[in-house]
Amino acid sequence: GDCPVLLLEPQRTNLFRNSVTFAGMSHFNITNEVVSITSPDGNTSGVKKLTSTDTNQPRMEEVLTPTTLDSNYYWSVFVKKDTARYVGLSHFSESGNNCIFDLDNGTVIYDNGSLPAKIKAFTNGWYRISKGVYLPNGLSASSWKFHLCNESSVFSGVVGESAFVYGFQIEEGSYATSYIPTRGQSATRAADDIERLTNLSTDGIAN
Repeated sequence: GDCPVLLLEPQRTNLFRNSVTFAGMSHFNITNEVVSITSPDGNTSGVKKLTSTDTNQPRMEEVLTPTTLDSNYYWSVFVKKDTARYVGLSHFSESGNNCIFDLDNGTVIYDNGSLPAKIKAFTNGWYRISKGVYLPNGLSASSWKFHLCNESSVFSGVVGESAFVYGFQIEEGSYATSYIPTRGQSATRAADDIERLTNLSTDGIAN
């Protein structure tokens, strides 16, 4: 039979300061409601229901410019369909980096930018969606956005559609790693150590 494979992860920092509560994020043409449904890691708190109130870019976003530029970053969030079939991620001012996901089929239906968008299925209808972006030196602004959108444009939504979200993450690297919860400040997960087996279990969810 096949040999088992152990996934070892590098050290990573979730730069998003409030991944559990989403405190401080801006909301545009969208409402934010705390709901009691089970999250991907089994918690019954921390899940938000987002509902669009206008067709013009219903979204939530975090303004955050990393101290290290000339580097690749990935941002990710867990999402579950309520009535919204399509959701998206985009970045400003690297505005060419945006993508659309289909929550009915669990697929990426549009992806623009140098680093790929990805979607991975979890239990109970949850997906983790992610998108990479290269941030150059001299970056003028940096906003990380989650959209309720339609299938044609990440910047256009459908009034009244909603989705559940949980666990936003922004990390330096060329791919997304396991979720690192944060509560008021960024948090770092140490690299997995196969010799000492010191970090084979993490406070979060596998990527």
